[in-house]
Amino acid sequence: MAHAGRPEGPGVVVIGTNHRQAPVEFRERVAFAPEEMAAFLSRIHSTMLESECFMVSTCNRTEIYTMGSDPAAGARVRQMLSEFKPVDVERDAHRFYEHHGRGALEQLYRVACGLDSLVLGEAQIMQQVQDGYEASLVANSLGVLGDHIVAGALRCGRRVRAETEISHGAVSVAFAAVSLAHKVFGELAGRAALVLGAGETGTLVSKHLREHGIGRLLVVNRNIERARTLAAEMRGEPLGLESLSTALAQVDIVITATSAPLPLIDASMVRAATFLGSFCAIWSNSPRAASSLPPANSTLASRP
Repeated sequence: MAHAGRPEGPGVVVIGTNHRQAPVEFRERVAFAPEEMAAFLSRIHSTMLESECFMVSTCNRTEIYTMGSDPAAGARVRQMLSEFKPVDVERDAHRFYEHHGRGALEQLYRVACGLDSLVLGEAQIMQQVQDGYEASLVANSLGVLGDHIVAGALRCGRRVRAETEISHGAVSVAFAAVSLAHKVFGELAGRAALVLGAGETGTLVSKHLREHGIGRLLVVNRNIERARTLAAEMRGEPLGLESLSTALAQVDIVITATSAPLPLIDASMVRAATFLGSFCAIWSNSPRAASSLPPANSTLASRP
């Protein structure tokens, strides 16, 4: 495990993994859904009675922060993580980093500012830090110190985006995915795209595709009403999840934007779509949504 020293500062510890520390297969094993975060934080807080705790969990990182005087906080958090997720404390130790004191605070601030993101300066991380904060409120796991630290990181993130140029350019996974499609195909006016997922990221992807002049847009979602709402807004065609296999063969580009715990597109579906149609590229914003495919944020190319 990568350790930072224990410099002066409050008793803050972070145990984490990210896109630089571990492969996608491991990151998907330790990713937490929003409702899981609150349960996990509640467990930590009830076990480590004098410690406050907070976490951030996305498709590219999971970080758990504790604030208190427990000298074994890091080890205890790793043990509890292994009880919630398929992690071996000893065998997977090298997949995590651990920072203490000022190093832990700097890590949280870097995350909130987008400096530690896969896409530098990406805007979505601010909401993901906010989601972690809200989970800690549900779990009642933050006190005065922790609340001050997390609120400070969020303020810093907003200030960095307001006073620097970090937010200019491709600053979200959604924008980067569409930019990649534009790089591969050039003009998108004669192309068809399928967006899998009608949540926040799916909405951003659809918006960017329309801004890039996509010719045809299919919106697929498990909840057909959400697909219809987004499709109406983006001049697209709504489809339910049961139509996914046949829809793949009708498009050139597929961008997944879900947090599904199991694969929604598998290798056999990709092979069938490639054979039947002109399916050329796939981008996934979530390793959990495409764990049977090549690593997330990757491209599959077939015939032009």
